[in-house]
Amino acid sequence: MYAFGDSFTYGLLASDPSTTAYVPLLAAKLGVGVVNKGFPGATMAGVPPSQPSILAQMLGVPPLLRGDVGVTILGVNEIDYSESKQLEFSALLTQGLLWLTSRRRVLEPKNEVERRILDRDKLPTVADGGSMFVGNCPTASPYQARIADAVAAAAGQGRRVYLIDVQAAWDKASHSPDGIHPDDVGHMQIYGAFYAAMVAATI
Repeated sequence: MYAFGDSFTYGLLASDPSTTAYVPLLAAKLGVGVVNKGFPGATMAGVPPSQPSILAQMLGVPPLLRGDVGVTILGVNEIDYSESKQLEFSALLTQGLLWLTSRRRVLEPKNEVERRILDRDKLPTVADGGSMFVGNCPTASPYQARIADAVAAAAGQGRRVYLIDVQAAWDKASHSPDGIHPDDVGHMQIYGAFYAAMVAATI
């Protein structure tokens, strides 16, 4: 499993970011290892050289194989609400999502028998890549809509990309020691929302 994003994905304020944050909780439930690229302060575009880019995190790994899972929460560090910055954010997130889910393999039958089997069993002619589960901005922000736009754009191209309502899942009033980041219970709530979406995506 791959994880991308900012301090939420990194696990800041979790008692143990390697075990009690939402990313390792998901990895443990799925029984897989995790590569966590999340970094506190990260934004979609970044501000070189001091501020990391979430897009660079995404483009820095190979496209996911079918069965691979990627997760992200982002948007909380996007403080420029201008229309141009919002459009840039959406375009870059779409780019990252399309890259991560770009692994394609066309299944072309070699003869009429294989074609009949494909038709009979209704097998897909394209084997798609992995799945990306995208958490919206955990706080009220115009970037909520931009994240949804990017997910819809990628899903509209047939990619396995799903939106998670992190803001609704996390009881910030009760489970945020600093008023920004989740504690262990908050991470458990976020984990629950992601895992429910993963289960639904396999139906």
